[in-house]
Amino acid sequence: MRGGILMITLKNVQVSFHEQQILRDVSYVFEDHLFYLITARNGAGKTTLLNTIANLVPYNGDITFSLKSDDFFYIPHDYQFIPHMTGMDYYNLYWSLWESKADLTEIITALKINDFINFKCQIKLEILIAHQ
Repeated sequence: MRGGILMITLKNVQVSFHEQQILRDVSYVFEDHLFYLITARNGAGKTTLLNTIANLVPYNGDITFSLKSDDFFYIPHDYQFIPHMTGMDYYNLYWSLWESKADLTEIITALKINDFINFKCQIKLEILIAHQ
């Protein structure tokens, strides 16, 4: 949805694995032009939340998008990095494959990754980026 407001809306989202409820009645609206940091202890459901939004796990409840599926991308934390590529190499690769008017420098500054964007990728990364 170019030029519109990008939002992801979760309403009463629930996820369970093997009788264990991981997400319970999660409702939230992720709005356009904002960065969200999701922090919690290990095992709290951060990865499950992002996997659910990306439709990688079954869930109950409603998730609606005011954008098309090609307006965002998700890199899961178990993504296999190529050891000789830097973070900037990966951003440039994704930007070349994914049309965006977003300012990469602005995103790097907002995410506060300026100091290590040129390091070789040997960290786990989990990121969902939407653009218009």
